Amino acid sequence: MKAQLPLLYFAFLALLAGCASPRLLTPDEMREAVIGDRRDAVVGSLKAGFSPTQEVAYCFPLLPFAAAMKRNAIVQGLIDESGRAEELLASANCMGHTALHFTALTGNEELMKFLIERGANRAAQDGSGKVPDDLVLKSVTNP
Repeated sequence: MKAQLPLLYFAFLALLAGCASPRLLTPDEMREAVIGDRRDAVVGSLKAGFSPTQEVAYCFPLLPFAAAMKRNAIVQGLIDESGRAEELLASANCMGHTALHFTALTGNEELMKFLIERGANRAAQDGSGKVPDDLVLKSVTNP
């Protein structure tokens, strides 16, 4: 028993240090992690197999939801660390809004520049035929 105690102690420390493998979250847990701005949990769950197109809120896949919530660190982590940037950038909600559409709507210029640098499609049309640049003008003229 004494020999096992140090092993348990080090296993516990590894968990605290984040050395344990990431856990796959349910869609509800993922939504709460985004709302709570828990970047490591969100990125870790995507690495563990969470689908980028899975809805985390009604009609909202992961990246558009995080962008709509203005969770810049989460969006940046998902794009840069998940190995699934192309899939994430192409994901849209049921109205055709991508993460880039939401950054335009919310006036989040920092995140908009980041998404464009990483390859977000500026010509992606939503369900009304609007591209993100159309929505920037709307958010500036109608605050």
